[in-house]
Amino acid sequence: MVIRLFSIHKERDHYMLAILAFLMVLAAAVLTVDSVFLFAFAGFMLMAVVTFVLLEMRRSSLTASIPAREPSDRQTYRRMAFFLAGTSPVLVVLILAGASAIFFLLPRMSAGVPGVVRWWQRYDNWVQRPGCNLGGSVRFSNRMRS
Repeated sequence: MVIRLFSIHKERDHYMLAILAFLMVLAAAVLTVDSVFLFAFAGFMLMAVVTFVLLEMRRSSLTASIPAREPSDRQTYRRMAFFLAGTSPVLVVLILAGASAIFFLLPRMSAGVPGVVRWWQRYDNWVQRPGCNLGGSVRFSNRMRS
């Protein structure tokens, strides 16, 4: 990993290092039972969001058919940095909120907690009706066989 870190030659190497960092944090999550890891993970998510935004900006600037010219106003860089610093925490909060909703909602839906809409059971009941041909075979009602 250290050799890869100091010998970055291609764009692919940047993405490989980002994926390697994510896999290392994933391994740490499996081995950690401390709740402080949530805050460390939120910090990692913040840096990962900033990293991927900057990697995408770099890739876009390298592959652009018409290169952008250097801005004459140096405040442009400062505005971009403030925008990135303000947007990244919002994205991290939204990612963590969505992940928390999925983490807490999906197990309760399959366990049958009251109040959770179970749309797939309505779908299953509809598919199992006589005469419904979604299962790959024709099903006849007993009323039609007489």
